[in-house]
Amino acid sequence: MTLPAFVAPPMQPLGNDTITFLHYVDDPGAQPDSMGEISQTPAPGVVPQCRHRPLPATAPAQRETPEGETDVGTQVWLSHCPPVPAVLNATLNDEFECNGVTYQIQGNPTPVTGASGTIEFVKMLSKVQEG
Repeated sequence: MTLPAFVAPPMQPLGNDTITFLHYVDDPGAQPDSMGEISQTPAPGVVPQCRHRPLPATAPAQRETPEGETDVGTQVWLSHCPPVPAVLNATLNDEFECNGVTYQIQGNPTPVTGASGTIEFVKMLSKVQEG
């Protein structure tokens, strides 16, 4: 007896947020400055249908961190994005913008595979600081 092949239904949109990934690349022909740094320009990658939300306030990663005489508010966010190259190629040096706010990526994006063995979405932590 043979069973029919399992066909997963198409993935629904993860959310309504549009995230613009800013992958920094060296400027072509740029010379290093006095500190040896080469100027970089962000190459934007727009990814629609993401879900971007803050972690609950009870999470230990969200807290006020005293740095010298200034308190810095750090908020950690979790994003779920479709598995597109702009997301899969994001690194710790990159940033992204969502709703006019710039977030720093924390850790490499984590692809999540489904029952069919294909990547269904990508999870990613980010942070924003004020203070």
